[in-house]
Amino acid sequence: MRPVARASRATDPAKSARQRPLGNLRANLGKARAGVIDIRFY
Repeated sequence: MRPVARASRATDPAKSARQRPLGNLRANLGKARAGVIDIRFY
């Protein structure tokens, strides 16, 4: 499920933000470093 979430966030950060409230901030940062942020927080 992690790889899917990573791909989902990379394409559409809004989706991840909806699923997890805290993901909102991570989604914004994820735009710049989707890979790094995902690996760290996931």
